[in-house]
Amino acid sequence: MLGVWIHGHVLDFWDRVRQAFAVVRRPALYLRSVALWQAGDWTFRIVTIWFMLGAFHIPQTLENALLVQVSSSVAALIPLTPAGIGTEQAFLIFVFRGAVASSELLAFSVGMRLVLVTTNVIAGFTAIGLILRTFRYSDALRPADDARGP
Repeated sequence: MLGVWIHGHVLDFWDRVRQAFAVVRRPALYLRSVALWQAGDWTFRIVTIWFMLGAFHIPQTLENALLVQVSSSVAALIPLTPAGIGTEQAFLIFVFRGAVASSELLAFSVGMRLVLVTTNVIAGFTAIGLILRTFRYSDALRPADDARGP
């Protein structure tokens, strides 16, 4: 009985893995629906970092922007702290050692994180308000009135 249950779950798991990679089997669809959006996302991230570097008077170079992005990504991969906070600052200080003062890097990193979190919270609540037309949790769970009639 246990073997049948495990076998069914293993098959279900592999079906889900195949489903996850289905888009990769069609290169044109992958480029249009995945790679294009990822490239746009990374472009906006690098541009945002570029302007943040300038705002904190850290040299604006493509290399510096990429170093910040990679440091942020690696910090998020290492689950030592929530959202990589602290880990990201340590990586930045290590990566920019000798080129930029540690205090400037800490101010930059914390300032950038605050701006990004604030922007994401505002965008998230704006989306909730536009989609649900309410910020009240109980109203969002209530079934919608059928205004169309029979």
